[in-house]
Amino acid sequence: MATDGTQLLKNALKQLLFSGDYSDFTIVCGERTWKVHKAIICPRSDYFARAVTFGKEAEDKCIDLVEDDPEVVGLMLEYFYTGDYKVLIREPNAAGFPHTCPQFAAYSANSYSGSVNMTQRINNRYNTNLVFICPHHTCNQDQTYPVQAYRCPICADIHPEHLIQHARLYELADKYQIQGLKPLIEGRFKAACQLYWKSEQFPIASDIVYATTPEEDKGLRKIVVDTIAQHMELLKKPEMEPLMVTYNGLAFGLLKIKAEAYGWQ
Repeated sequence: MATDGTQLLKNALKQLLFSGDYSDFTIVCGERTWKVHKAIICPRSDYFARAVTFGKEAEDKCIDLVEDDPEVVGLMLEYFYTGDYKVLIREPNAAGFPHTCPQFAAYSANSYSGSVNMTQRINNRYNTNLVFICPHHTCNQDQTYPVQAYRCPICADIHPEHLIQHARLYELADKYQIQGLKPLIEGRFKAACQLYWKSEQFPIASDIVYATTPEEDKGLRKIVVDTIAQHMELLKKPEMEPLMVTYNGLAFGLLKIKAEAYGWQ
């Protein structure tokens, strides 16, 4: 009964965002407009709490987020009203997630155990050269997820474009001081990096991370550095060189990881 009540509440709040019923404030970004509710957005954001109280925005009961991307602002507002967000997929990921182990081709698991080196371990075991295996792939360990069209159910909704959207949403979480959003983004950004570190979107997302977050904010920055440290071949990509030159924190973070790994004194 409690679960049903919680879901009804979530549905009602989401409907308020879509309908704009009973709204008392307006957020504009580009060509999009949202009728929002102070009682929902202000407790989660010190920035908006001030905006609805002082200055021109408070008088007009409207704020124009001229510097932001409407699509990302929409994700931010979805989080305000539901405690979650879902990046829309413009194009299906036709490539899927190959699962070609000869002995256990029918199963994939939901455990992270051993995920970092699982691809190499399976390649060695079966003398194969697989391009990619989902990081949740733990054949012959915890066979709880049947593969659905060669896609792990956890990773099926993760796409390369998500790297950029997560990074942009993190920027808004910092800019508008949104409580609880950063840890949620970090988990999803990390999962996307594990899957798509080879993608053309990874350098773009890395640039956004370092250009839009303060140096003391290690959330996404650490994930970017750790990903590069695990896949040093990324440094051969032309897109990565400007990042290493521009952002000293990125280059130093990578050097520090390698120094610790090799025991440099």
